[in-house]
Amino acid sequence: AGHHQVVLLDDAGSVVARIGSGVAGLQDGPALRACFRDPQGVAADADAIWVADTGNHCIRRIDLATGDVLTVAGTGARGAVLGDAAPALATALASPWDIVPYGGGVLFANAGTHQLGALDPAEGSVERLAGTGVEHLQDGPAADAMLAQPSGLALEGTRLFFADSETSAIRVLDLDIMEVRTLAGTGLFDFGDRNGPLAEAQFQHPLGIAMLGQHALLVADSYNNTVRLVDLWEGTVADLDDGFTCR
Repeated sequence: AGHHQVVLLDDAGSVVARIGSGVAGLQDGPALRACFRDPQGVAADADAIWVADTGNHCIRRIDLATGDVLTVAGTGARGAVLGDAAPALATALASPWDIVPYGGGVLFANAGTHQLGALDPAEGSVERLAGTGVEHLQDGPAADAMLAQPSGLALEGTRLFFADSETSAIRVLDLDIMEVRTLAGTGLFDFGDRNGPLAEAQFQHPLGIAMLGQHALLVADSYNNTVRLVDLWEGTVADLDDGFTCR
């Protein structure tokens, strides 16, 4: 993010390529000429790298074959609450923070409007996936649920887990029934540092989340300066250390 670039590494951690000129801006084109602004989330599928270009309020696509960068959603300006499907390049987004491919499209955290969104590249449209746009913690049907600065995303099957940062919560959207459920967290601006059963666990402004196998989550508990392990099978939270086992 600080270099306004996407960096590709090999398994040893050596830099393979940098995409982006390093100058903050919104410009499409070849890898070394294109410009990003504080990109946060990236995800890849077979053909492309998808980028949550947070500072530009856009979603960008990097073609794996050519390295060319293309803006696929957003106008470059901060947008209002997402609603029904609308033209992607005419719809302003608000601080898209993370992104995951799903079903031929991508799902993204529209942190600035406290929503999750969906991009359909074939149709060239974006729409609300979950969240009314009101900042709060409320579960239920996706259209009625209330989120608070969703940030990191992790997809396992049809379960979309997300770090709901301002509620210091770990939540999940079931894409089969389109319902939001809170796994850990109690309310807006409630936070702490507590391990144990999910119902009692506390986080503090988590920003990153990733699947570890099918039954565990790794959470970057940012303001506690800790990586936490959520065991979905046991329903518990622990600090990550060298002694855990994962099914």
